[in-house]
Amino acid sequence: MRDSKGRMLIPAVLTALLLTVAAIAALSMPGRQESVQAAQAPGGARRLPAPVMEVKQVMDLFMKPWYMDMKKDLKEKPDGNEAWKDIEEDALQAAEFANLIAIRKVPQSAEAALQKHAAELQNAGLALSKAAKSKNYDQTRKDWTNLVHACNGCHKELAADKGPQLQP
Repeated sequence: MRDSKGRMLIPAVLTALLLTVAAIAALSMPGRQESVQAAQAPGGARRLPAPVMEVKQVMDLFMKPWYMDMKKDLKEKPDGNEAWKDIEEDALQAAEFANLIAIRKVPQSAEAALQKHAAELQNAGLALSKAAKSKNYDQTRKDWTNLVHACNGCHKELAADKGPQLQP
């Protein structure tokens, strides 16, 4: 779905549906049974939160479309309350995405770095949301740049050969 300006809208229901479909697909993939069994609580119930996708899938499905939308939305000063509200809510999505990143299974040696970068992303998303709520374009651009730098810091440290270096 797109709004009147052509921006992509991702309602909560659609997001839940995507997560459900992705979970079902991931659970049916060969080689995932071991990790699924490890994520089960006594009695066979799944312990949550438990990742169902690899990091690249999360980035491609959630973060890449979000980043492209935000980059377009912040190219120029938003022109009304609806545009500012969209940026504020998209920034909260970034803060929530940090939780998806924080539950990824990584080697023990990378766990502390993953948690540090996820926390930086969450803080940057919250700061960006606050700036957008105040409708201060200069601060919003500054906080957008800080958020992109948080992404790049993680890419550089944990995915140097795969993670892109993004531009605000």
